[in-house]
Amino acid sequence: MHQVASTFDLTQAASVREVAFALRAFAVERNLLKLGATIIREVESELLAQSIEAMSSEAINVLDRQSITAFGVNAKRNKVFVYTNRKITNQQAKILPHNLDTSVEIEYRQARPIVVGNEDADVVLGALPYSLQESRYTCGSSISVGNLRSAGTFGALVRSAEGVLYGLSNNHVTGGCNNSRAGLPIVAPGIMDVMVGAIDPFTIGWHDRVLTMRQGDPSTVNHFENTDAALFKIADEKAITSMQGELFDTPSLAVDPEPDMVVEKVGRTTGHQVGMIESELIGPIHVTYRNTTYHSLDDASNFVGQVYFEPTFLIRGDNGPFSMPGDSGSLVTTVLGDGTRAAVGLIFAGKPPNESYMLPIKPILERLGVTLVSGHRIA
Repeated sequence: MHQVASTFDLTQAASVREVAFALRAFAVERNLLKLGATIIREVESELLAQSIEAMSSEAINVLDRQSITAFGVNAKRNKVFVYTNRKITNQQAKILPHNLDTSVEIEYRQARPIVVGNEDADVVLGALPYSLQESRYTCGSSISVGNLRSAGTFGALVRSAEGVLYGLSNNHVTGGCNNSRAGLPIVAPGIMDVMVGAIDPFTIGWHDRVLTMRQGDPSTVNHFENTDAALFKIADEKAITSMQGELFDTPSLAVDPEPDMVVEKVGRTTGHQVGMIESELIGPIHVTYRNTTYHSLDDASNFVGQVYFEPTFLIRGDNGPFSMPGDSGSLVTTVLGDGTRAAVGLIFAGKPPNESYMLPIKPILERLGVTLVSGHRIA
């Protein structure tokens, strides 16, 4: 049994993160967090621990049946989100605690386990899965590896310190979950979107490198090093633009995401969408990947397993889903108080009806050694 230290100052209210980590520890101990990592972080609050320990057996049974998938924090609202695989009913909500005798509110919302494939789901598109600006292919448009019927999103243009221009997307979109070989053609539109009435597919670039994703429980793998990002070297700088669809240019500025931040993205499947960052998910978040990468007719690599990420952020769309399969790799941006647009993250997963998951962009850019490109050949 996890022991909670007894150094809590009774004159201080528990912070929103303390409540979230204490609830998570409680869930791990009682096997209520069905797919989460068993790692527990110490919470120095005896009063808080006692309050959680006093949770009724009826409430524990509800959480056990509905199956907790994650915990999120929103410090601006002083709120902890408890996410469950099955939706909490109104009757069940009456049984569950909503504040645990602290100033922190607890809200229960559905967020099902995350499964990411080859972006091969047949999603109905409302428009063409790409945009052109003066015959130049825009960010936010469809791409894929050149030999697989799939489609993800061309997130942004970035440049290395040496001046090389790259396209940025997810590892699982163009990097084959670590398995794409350097030089593998990346095509636009993605192979899934090659059709009569659309532009002919062309090689937009060649796979260059990924930020490696490592499978395994956080007790044995440093999950903080995991992220889902890859670069492909641009084939023809005159064929592409840094515009995000037809709406706005990719910003050169990157900032840290925050809950309640109003965000936008342009993606292959749902196009331009506006939403809000609901919470930062705390603790390691479990994602199941199923990916096949073809090297030749008789040579293929499979990546099937669980990868944990931290930190991640959950976004809800304003009018329907913020993202759907095929939108992976989309650049998420926000408009700051002074009117400046800034990048905050990359979409890497989502679940209907309205759950989108984002990784922060700043650590991705820093680890890849690149900067966002703005103003590239805008007509």
